Amino acid sequence: MKKIYDLTVIGNGMVGSYSFLEIRKRYRDININFVHDKKRPGSASAAAGAMLNVFGEIDYDKQMDNYQQRKIDIGILSQKKWKNFFKENDEYIKCNTAKNTIIYKSKNATKLEKNCFKEIKKWNDKYNFKNHNLSKQILKYKKKIKNINSPLDEFIGISGEGAVDTNLFFSIFDKNLKNNKKTTISLDKILTITKYKNYYKILGNKNYYYSKKIIVCAGSDSSKILSNITKKIMPIFYGVGTAFVAHPKQNEFEALPKNTVLRSPNRGSTCGLHVVPRNDKTYYIGAGSFISKSKIKSFGRVETIKYLTNSLQKELIGPAPYLEFIPVVGYRPISFDCKPLIGMINNHPDIFFISGTKRDGLTYSPVISDAIINWLDNNKNYELFKNWEPERKPLSYGDTPFAIESYIENKIAGLIEHNNENKKNYKKIYAELKFEANQFHKNIIKKLKLKKDFGIHPEILNIY
Repeated sequence: MKKIYDLTVIGNGMVGSYSFLEIRKRYRDININFVHDKKRPGSASAAAGAMLNVFGEIDYDKQMDNYQQRKIDIGILSQKKWKNFFKENDEYIKCNTAKNTIIYKSKNATKLEKNCFKEIKKWNDKYNFKNHNLSKQILKYKKKIKNINSPLDEFIGISGEGAVDTNLFFSIFDKNLKNNKKTTISLDKILTITKYKNYYKILGNKNYYYSKKIIVCAGSDSSKILSNITKKIMPIFYGVGTAFVAHPKQNEFEALPKNTVLRSPNRGSTCGLHVVPRNDKTYYIGAGSFISKSKIKSFGRVETIKYLTNSLQKELIGPAPYLEFIPVVGYRPISFDCKPLIGMINNHPDIFFISGTKRDGLTYSPVISDAIINWLDNNKNYELFKNWEPERKPLSYGDTPFAIESYIENKIAGLIEHNNENKKNYKKIYAELKFEANQFHKNIIKKLKLKKDFGIHPEILNIY
């Protein structure tokens, strides 16, 4: 006789894992099937720098909507919940490897990076996330980097914006998962879901599963899993993040502030350079990013690794001839309009969908978990994620001129950052990029039948 579970959770990244812990606390008697790939290949959470970002990831964003404010509101709420989580879960306290963040700006920063730095400072000043000890850390580090002729000239200290060692978090989580009597662990890759009587039939590579309710949080693969249920979820792409884990052999990182993330603002649609301490005395160094329609079977781009190592040594730590590192690649789920997709499936309210969270999935996990609990309690969507439902129409990135100008600005920043201007003058590069952006824009508008003034996000514009 087939077993019908009360709930099936598909995906074991931070959203799925954190939500499972909260669901188990609240619903002790329901039977849960937790379906996932044990190794988490390409998981954004497992490969990430895992910064609990509120201000550090702020872009220079001139959109007229309130997206930046929403991100910050959700981020601050999430940060409080993370703090409570570590207080209430003793085992996981050691996963919180950084308590603060320091943002730095280089003297030769691009226009885009300078603007991002100003935005971060503006928002941080508004919410006053500062403390005296962090200011002392910055002064101490400033003195040390004079020895390496670093180009860094300005810093912002953000108190409470830390990081999580996800590898350690998942190892503790996986160990505890085995001891849950009302939980079945199914190590499988889910292919499709179909409606079957008054519950759902879930097809995996290895087996069939049956469930009354389902949470789908499998990153960029999530919409494929639901292709038999709905065709209305907008396209979700793979944001390929290239980074590496550094293993210091001597004292290469000795000068860095302790228990603190040290990072630049975002640079040309990527996360910029950041150095994140981990529990095992290694450091996560990231990250480059590009968007793909499919998974890239590699350890990332050689040019990105080269850029990261050069920047690390020139800007932050000085020469490091004995530094060893392991490249890592993760896939951030990125929707067509680069905004999250969170909520119930319209004609299937027993399915809750989470994807398209881009760089914010790990930070948002506690609030997404609240949204899932709300759904389980009331079968309703969460007010905080209103207008981000999975089957909504794409949201415009400003209007067409704004989106094209943003594309040009991001591209120029990237070319300068990676020294690829080819010695062309600025006006010529600008004209070439404007022509390119207009062509991309027209093609996508026509292909997807969007309004002519629809603004397409700069990271999406050149992948069609």
